[in-house]
Amino acid sequence: MDMTRRQFALTLAAATYLRPSLFEPLSPLGVPRGVVAGRVAWAHDPAAVTWDGTGSWWTDANNDQSVIDRMVSRSICGLTSQKSDAQAWSSIFHYFNRTHGRGKAGYSVRRDA
Repeated sequence: MDMTRRQFALTLAAATYLRPSLFEPLSPLGVPRGVVAGRVAWAHDPAAVTWDGTGSWWTDANNDQSVIDRMVSRSICGLTSQKSDAQAWSSIFHYFNRTHGRGKAGYSVRRDA
């Protein structure tokens, strides 16, 4: 659908009239939680998957595991403000256990399964 400049201007004016704070930052919703409360991590690297449209994109041949590992590392370190993967995972598990009534415990393997 093509839109003229006049139609665009009228639409923008109407949106601004209906919501005057259109260009103001939104207020956070909910209660911030997490190792760094409210922080969200996002990672993207086009080199992670090279898929030409044939077969399945998720097969090992189309994925560069080292690039994916780097993205996960950057994400968890950014999410937790830690400098290493080990410290980041430790802080994630300690936070989870503390907030779920399990004390100051980190990661542990259950032996009863």
